[in-house]
Amino acid sequence: MFGPKPNIRIQMPVIPTEATHKEKQLLLKIAAGDEPAFNELYNRFRHKVYTLAHSILKEDADAEDVLVSIFARFWDDRNKAVEITNINAYLYTMTKNMALNMLKQQKNIEKHIVNYASTQELQCNYTEHAIAFKETENFLLQILNTLPPQQRRIFELAKLEGHSRKEIADLLHISENTVRNHLLAATNTLKDQFLNKKLHFLTFLVWYLF
Repeated sequence: MFGPKPNIRIQMPVIPTEATHKEKQLLLKIAAGDEPAFNELYNRFRHKVYTLAHSILKEDADAEDVLVSIFARFWDDRNKAVEITNINAYLYTMTKNMALNMLKQQKNIEKHIVNYASTQELQCNYTEHAIAFKETENFLLQILNTLPPQQRRIFELAKLEGHSRKEIADLLHISENTVRNHLLAATNTLKDQFLNKKLHFLTFLVWYLF
């Protein structure tokens, strides 16, 4: 139904065999919790990470999600940074794997949607759609109320009010890295809760597209 799978060709960048002395010092600082050092790493490699993710996913928003997730995970596991011998290769592998996994999930969701539509006769009227959407909206608000206050505020500013991470950082007087971490944590909590809720399939689609 979907035709042949796309042949994804990823060109391996030229990767030095060992981290430079400056990179090693940077990783040591990050492992010690030095946020400015982490921001320096982010600014140095964000373009490479974004470009690689975009070459696989072909969508700006998806590539941005991978970029945020990669560096949020890197910061969460910063105590392991001293073990990295080649930061370029390390980020390349992380980015490629995460982007390919996201692509696979998107294909699976698309497959389920098509299968569902082909085997079910969907005759939902306006009232049924309204009920499903209202259930989703109420559940979203319920979960938001359980989030830590700052995490909830950051999510609302980004997802509901459309502010950029820089705008949020300036508004709340925090770093962009802190905004990224809170936003990722809130998004993951919401997705997990919606999946655990086992809502009607249509309701789940409303959330997923949200």
